[in-house]
Amino acid sequence: MRLNRASGSEIDFKQILDHIRMLAVQIHQSLELSEILKLIVTEVRKTLESDRAIIYRFLSDGDGVIAEESVSSSWKPILGQLIYDPCFNAIWLERYREGRVGVIEDINAKNLDPCYKELLSSLQIQANLVVPILVNNQEIDGVSSSFPHLWGLLIVHQCSGLRQWSSLEIEYLQLIAAELRITFGQAEHHRQWSTLYQKVTPQLNQNLKSLTVQPKLRQVKRNLYKNQRKLVAIKTASPKNISAADLIAFDRLQTPVWIYDIQNLQMWWANQPALHIWNAQSREELLNRNFSDISQSTHARMQRYLQEFQQGKTITESWTFYPKGKPVSARCLFSGIQIEQGRMAMLVEATTEVINQIDQAILRSIEALRHTTVMISLYTMAGIPLIQNPAALDCYGDTLYPNSSTENIFLSHFVDPRVGQQALEAVNLGEVFSIEAQVFTTEGIKWHGMDIRCIRDPVTGISIILVNEKDITKQQTALHEHHGIEEALRESEQRYRSVITAMAEGIVLQQSDGRITACNESAERILGLTADQMMGRTSIDPRWRAIHEDGTAFPGETHPAIVTLRTGQPQFNVIMGVHKPDGSLTWISINSQPLFEFDESKPYAVVASFTDITIRKQALIALQQQTERERMISAIAQHIRDSLDLDEILNTTVAEVRQFLKTDRVIIYRFNPDWSGVVVTESVAKGCQAILNMEITETYFVETQAQFYQQNTVKATSDIYTAGLTPCHLELLKKLQVRAKLVVPILQGDGVWGLLISHHCSAPREWQTWEGELLRQLATQLAIAIQQSELYQQLQVANQQLENMVMVDQLTQIPNRRCFDTRLDCVWKNLLREQGFLSLLLCDIDYFKAYNDTYGHTGGDDCLRLVAQAFKQSVKRSRDLAARYGGEEFVVILPNTSIHKAFQVAQEIHQAIKQLNIPHLASAVKQHVTLSIGIATVIPTPDMIPLDLIEAADQALYQAKSQGRNRSCINTTFRHII
Repeated sequence: MRLNRASGSEIDFKQILDHIRMLAVQIHQSLELSEILKLIVTEVRKTLESDRAIIYRFLSDGDGVIAEESVSSSWKPILGQLIYDPCFNAIWLERYREGRVGVIEDINAKNLDPCYKELLSSLQIQANLVVPILVNNQEIDGVSSSFPHLWGLLIVHQCSGLRQWSSLEIEYLQLIAAELRITFGQAEHHRQWSTLYQKVTPQLNQNLKSLTVQPKLRQVKRNLYKNQRKLVAIKTASPKNISAADLIAFDRLQTPVWIYDIQNLQMWWANQPALHIWNAQSREELLNRNFSDISQSTHARMQRYLQEFQQGKTITESWTFYPKGKPVSARCLFSGIQIEQGRMAMLVEATTEVINQIDQAILRSIEALRHTTVMISLYTMAGIPLIQNPAALDCYGDTLYPNSSTENIFLSHFVDPRVGQQALEAVNLGEVFSIEAQVFTTEGIKWHGMDIRCIRDPVTGISIILVNEKDITKQQTALHEHHGIEEALRESEQRYRSVITAMAEGIVLQQSDGRITACNESAERILGLTADQMMGRTSIDPRWRAIHEDGTAFPGETHPAIVTLRTGQPQFNVIMGVHKPDGSLTWISINSQPLFEFDESKPYAVVASFTDITIRKQALIALQQQTERERMISAIAQHIRDSLDLDEILNTTVAEVRQFLKTDRVIIYRFNPDWSGVVVTESVAKGCQAILNMEITETYFVETQAQFYQQNTVKATSDIYTAGLTPCHLELLKKLQVRAKLVVPILQGDGVWGLLISHHCSAPREWQTWEGELLRQLATQLAIAIQQSELYQQLQVANQQLENMVMVDQLTQIPNRRCFDTRLDCVWKNLLREQGFLSLLLCDIDYFKAYNDTYGHTGGDDCLRLVAQAFKQSVKRSRDLAARYGGEEFVVILPNTSIHKAFQVAQEIHQAIKQLNIPHLASAVKQHVTLSIGIATVIPTPDMIPLDLIEAADQALYQAKSQGRNRSCINTTFRHII
């Protein structure tokens, strides 16, 4: 079975699950281990489209043998080879025992031991994917494995070249290996085991006889799996409705099956094997059993299962049961099933495996772990989860070992990855790592108190990580709230300190009648008065000369201190200008705070604090002026950005500059290659001479001025008569009525594109530095606009060229699929309006895949080019279109062509291909290349779309292929056929 692939080459995860279940059915239908192994390698190689798939079996002496193989005919078979690899050391064995996956995408890029690389090269391997086959510690084939739990390896080889293995491909191979493990666990139930492996003990032979599956029962089970395969074949299938026949089939199975009613928390049905693992004497007893005492977390998990079942999903988990006190491990497959009144229930299909006897104390410990709220987890040293109690599973939702991802799950839990690294370092040193840290959970980020240590796995003896953790989010929240209160207290203390710091400002204390009774030295310095001069004054004293920011008088009764005394409200950041006795003006910012006696509503005094902001005030005025200039520059720049029309940009700029500088003329002068030039843009005041399009070719200006501006120099001339200009230059400016000028260059790359010039004609003018800087900034914007305009023009040309390129198939040099879709839509609309014939030929090269396999992809490309040219020559009308539809398919659009004429065109194409006489020895039709053509003709109607015509032609093409290929067929079933 080959999986359908989604976009690109990705395998859909739902398809993987369905494929695994189908493969499981085939495995269970076979009792021969050799058949099972052959089936697996065959399906794996087909599904992953690899060059070779093998099962590598470890032998007791440390060597290994290729136990089964599926290989492409292009590569040498290695089935049965004994392989000793000295590079296959204990490190790799340890990794495979842990369930780790080996991935090599390029043996030349991977840092491999030379001996291992030599082995891979000798087997023609360029890339491989290795998944361990893990089984319980038992004897298989009568031979004890020298590697506990590691039976062998499931390996995929890519020999033809490099390959990047996707996570879904790794997941697929791991699921296949897991299915093998189940197969080995159930192998003791098959009679053929003793003939395949002659060293099986006599006791095992007797067990096999007693567990032989009767032919009738096997047929029932096969029928059940057949029905199940039909169910999962539908990708979006709804949960199955249970029937009496299903229950009878389930009851005949020797594996436990039961149906649990999640909504009512009770067992709805169970077969006989299920009664055993549930410790029930009868089905009636189990159905009446009370399950309402399950934990809240388990109940929530069951509700999540219901939601997934409604989406057609299945779930796999491992459960442990204790029939008669003996632990039994069950791999449970959960799926949704509808019972009475369409209610959803959970169907559980279990595969059981008896675990070695565990004493009662251990059983009680396990049960305690299942119900404790403490989260307990075991991880490999690589961070892969081995086991988690329900509390940890509910918290993290991890997928248990073996995990398809190579990600370190243990590290991924920590919000701060450094904490996880510190924990790993500590456990590697044998230390206990205890910490309170933030972790990612299914409910968001939580605080956990964690105890992390290294222990020995009681099963394998290797080092593993034990994590005990408890949710302490509430305690941490309370602690943060406590810290918040402390922070508020510190802020309060900081505010108190800020009052003390304010003593460096001017401080004045005024009593309730407004009299000043205290001040500090800063107040004396800022106001230019001594303490004696201020004592006893009030804010309404006429000797204070204060003004507002707009220059108007600041009345004493509106002074902040007087307002605070009157209202009891503090005043903040009141700006006031104060004239000092020496006549200078000082700007201050005043705050006033009332002082109250206990239980009094009227302040008994006010504290006024003020800061000298004179320098800041002056800077603010300068900043306002700068802001106005920048606003103007920004406005001009925005005009430039809003238009790609260079003439509009230049006209906008000169107009804005002339208005802002209040000057008589602003021009843009563009240089020619010989440094002569022309006025390309102008804004001129009324009454001044217009010089637009004037050319300047005078020798002096061309030879001196133009080269001067290459240095990106701003040149300001306040009066042409005092600037020391040469007579010829002066005469030119007089001719242009210029009295003062400001010039900046417009640079383009390393050269000068032109000049931005401001002319003042009515009188001399002293140009400010900022005016020159303003023009320089605008010249920079203009340079950008000029370059942008030129690039836009180039882009338009490039886009037109690109548009032409994307409509042509690069291999065949005829129109491509995109061109076809565009033309078909256009023709369809025209003929829908005109009600004319539209014919479509859909053509396919017969047995082209075989052609590629025989002559190679280069030969295939040559064949496609020749066929494309034949199509191009056969379609003669300019309104017709022959295009490559994709792969080996071609399509021809024939507007205003009846079906009979379309058939004639198809025959001409057949004849043209025949005349090419391209050899095709792998064809089952002819010894040369042939075509199958589907023809459909329609008069478009409003209730149709172009896709209807394509599908009709495709059906006709299918008919041509079904009738033996090398022919044309007309779709006679199309309801709009003409």
